[in-house]
Amino acid sequence: MDADLRLKQLVDEHFGRVAAYLLSRTDRDSAAEALARTLEVVWQRLEDVPSEPLPWLFGVARRVLSDQWRAQGRRDALMVRLTEAEDMRHRERVHEREEGVDAALDRLVAVHALNGLADSEREVLLLIAWDGLTAREASRVLG
Repeated sequence: MDADLRLKQLVDEHFGRVAAYLLSRTDRDSAAEALARTLEVVWQRLEDVPSEPLPWLFGVARRVLSDQWRAQGRRDALMVRLTEAEDMRHRERVHEREEGVDAALDRLVAVHALNGLADSEREVLLLIAWDGLTAREASRVLG
């Protein structure tokens, strides 16, 4: 029998039941995708189809659906990992912003405290803290 004719006969006689089988096990879109993939496998392995094809067709459809579920599980796991990684990056950015705010507040407090000192006191502190001089060196700078 011609391959096209054999495939048409299989589809006409059995694919309604294969579709019902798939629909009883998954949602409509997944069943349609599995049915199309099952048809593709049947076309590729047309010579392997036994004389009683329905159990064989159900087996192919079952394996196709199982493959879809595994693939979906991998996609779901990847999405969870990506979401967790994005959440971690977000928390790190928030923490960095908080540290930046803390540092800015510390600078503001320091500037306010420095502004409250006399000019000579401020200069001594800056020579020691920012320029790395000792107290003796700072006093020599200021005479």
